[in-house]
Amino acid sequence: MDYSRDVNQIMALYDRWNKREGYTKEQNRELAKMMMPLSITTDLVVSGNFQALYEFLQLRICKRAEWEIREMAYEMAELLKDQMPVIFAGVGCKGDERGYCPEGYGACGKYPKRVA
Repeated sequence: MDYSRDVNQIMALYDRWNKREGYTKEQNRELAKMMMPLSITTDLVVSGNFQALYEFLQLRICKRAEWEIREMAYEMAELLKDQMPVIFAGVGCKGDERGYCPEGYGACGKYPKRVA
């Protein structure tokens, strides 16, 4: 009973921070995320064809991705490398494949930006 009551209080706090005035929707979401305790889990189901998964991994393995997503992408890449090594053996960020960073704004610095 205590657990349920506490989770409900936390979710009310989350909702309040998610709707703060004076911030963009994205800023509210980031502020609200900080209110969630580490013990709260999220179930996630991912589906897609190999091309979609490969592109997802390229974007989310990048240093610019949030650390939680990047960590999940690394784990997904390892699983996919075991199952389909022909396709996923060399998966990395887009810069790994191209030799330059294709991101226009906020490049991670791992590779030089593409010169136009």
